[in-house]
Amino acid sequence: MNKNTFFIGGFITFLLLIFPDVYADNSDKALDMKNCLCHCLEPRGGLLTCRYDTTTKGDSPSCRNLSNGPCMCSNYGCFRKPLPTAGACYSKCVTNTGVTPSPPTSPPSHPPKKLEDIQEFRDFRGLDDRRCSREHWKEWVKKIVARMILTVKMYPGIHNRINVPPEKTLPDGIHQFLRGYFGYLGKGDLAQLLAMDKLPSENRNTNVYAALTQATENKLRKKILDSEDDSIFPEDLMKMALDACDGSYPMAVLTAHAILKEAAKKGRSEGLQKMFMCRRTEKEQGAHHFSQILRPHANIAKKLRNLRPAGDKTGDKLGPWYHGFGILSVGAFSSKRDAYYGAYGEHLHKWINSYKDAEGAYNEEKEYIDLTFADAGYGLEEFNRFNKSAEASTIEESPNNEYSNQFQTVVPLDPEPSSTDFVEQN
Repeated sequence: MNKNTFFIGGFITFLLLIFPDVYADNSDKALDMKNCLCHCLEPRGGLLTCRYDTTTKGDSPSCRNLSNGPCMCSNYGCFRKPLPTAGACYSKCVTNTGVTPSPPTSPPSHPPKKLEDIQEFRDFRGLDDRRCSREHWKEWVKKIVARMILTVKMYPGIHNRINVPPEKTLPDGIHQFLRGYFGYLGKGDLAQLLAMDKLPSENRNTNVYAALTQATENKLRKKILDSEDDSIFPEDLMKMALDACDGSYPMAVLTAHAILKEAAKKGRSEGLQKMFMCRRTEKEQGAHHFSQILRPHANIAKKLRNLRPAGDKTGDKLGPWYHGFGILSVGAFSSKRDAYYGAYGEHLHKWINSYKDAEGAYNEEKEYIDLTFADAGYGLEEFNRFNKSAEASTIEESPNNEYSNQFQTVVPLDPEPSSTDFVEQN
């Protein structure tokens, strides 16, 4: 090494020690600038945080696709967007960091053109679920409900004990479903919660049944969300609910119904869909807002097996689930007959179109599922909260003779049919 080379190297080292920022790489400032620009994308309210991140995969199709942009926004769902290139927030970032970014090189974002392009919407409606083939579907529904009955009967420490305070809205504290619905023009607490659009979370202080499940809902919701996608059958949800409710069958079915109804009703809200469809000038932003609001309900839906047959186009995945556990709740808190005739009456009204536009149209498949759950109430009568006998009661034949023989003797069944054509992708 000659003297000149040694002198130059020493001089550069001296400069780096005295003025470290002079020759330091500007990558830190550049990253600060990119993070600042990504923060500009955060909506008001603090629900989402956005950062520059091209390495984390995230937990949604949008986040896994880097072509959507280098800014990753998460907390409630996950999506990507490109770096802003103008605006007041952009100018502030340039001033604060002293860095003028190069023109963006990431491919432009392509906002969804329709709701079906949003993954949360597809999860909520079960558009990508595997389904039972129509040829075997009725047999499959009977078997999974029979397995649910067996799960209840074999659950260690199963009981029907529950303390329900008198209803505040009626003078005699009525708890019967049909009497509260017809005799008191729908003012009974049980009728309000199970037959109308009342949501438990919005009626804790006015409905005794909504107040009952507040604590157990959190326990059951966690068990559901901790499960694998597309893995929960009615028997599995029943066991989770019994675990969360210390073996109380009435509390278990009411808690399950509360969670399922909340997810179904809030996820279906027309306001959510209109928010996306009507924000034409901000379609991408509207789509992301839609996905974030829908995500908690889609997270519940995607854990459940789809009870509808292959080829079903209704997109109503959660409807049969919350109806089924609602019917079981009527059987547990009122009577098996109330459960059956309540379910049958609803579908009869839909069939003759007496609800007009207030309810969904009559659907034969949903009626079949509902009546199968109603018939299960005859197999689970011994766990009605008014039953004081410690011994199992005789299973009475349901008015629905088509299904009743299925539950006269409940036997273990294979968890899944082995036939390859029994379950198919929708």
